[in-house]
Amino acid sequence: MDQLFKDPNIVFEDDQTVWRAINDYRNTNRIKVGTKKKDADFADALILEKSKFHCYESNSQFEGLYSFDIAAQQVNGVKNP
Repeated sequence: MDQLFKDPNIVFEDDQTVWRAINDYRNTNRIKVGTKKKDADFADALILEKSKFHCYESNSQFEGLYSFDIAAQQVNGVKNP
């Protein structure tokens, strides 16, 4: 992912939001779910950070993102419904 930021031909819609999502994703750990190990998905972290950004832009309060994904719930701001 770091290499994408270094490529001058790639432009992100909001690079700070993507960067925050990368950091959120990197700070998660593999967790045991049933008999398997599961990682949080980068997409979940990106959806969370885009939601926060949208709330900020629309002058709304971000109260959390709800997900049944236990691995995603490791990311600060993702809540269990």
